[in-house]
Order: sequence, then structure tokens, then C-alpha cells
Amino acid sequence: MTIETKYNIGDEVWGETLGVPKMIKIHCFTIEVKKDKAPSILYVGMDKRGNLYRAYEQMLYPDIVECLDAIKHIQR
Repeated sequence: MTIETKYNIGDEVWGETLGVPKMIKIHCFTIEVKKDKAPSILYVGMDKRGNLYRAYEQMLYPDIVECLDAIKHIQR
């Protein structure tokens, strides 16, 4: 089995908290594999203030534009 992650340790990605975009630097991730299900990848990182941030791969974005688009879509 081969599992490829969208992001790597050290990458700066975008997530959101309460509708506010945040840049996160990835420090580690875990992969959970269950029979007959797609793998879940949970990333852990820190924002610029040093706050811990955890998010699954589908909740992170490579740039602020994609993050803002996702926030707008959620708020509709």
C-alpha cells in the first residue's frame, strides 16, 4: 500500500478557525488506515502566534485564496 500526503512537514498551509483564515506551519502528521475506508491524514502545526492547530487534510489549503473560497462556501 502506498499513501501520498498532500502536504509535508515544514509546509505552510492555510486553515480556518471560526471563519478566520490562519497560516499554519506543519510540524507532524498521523495517518489512520481502516479496512474498506480511505486513509485519514491529520496534520498538526502551529500558527504565527505559536498556537497548536490540528486539521484533517481536506480542511487545509495551499494558499489563502483557496481558504477564503472555502470559508465563503461554508458560510452560505
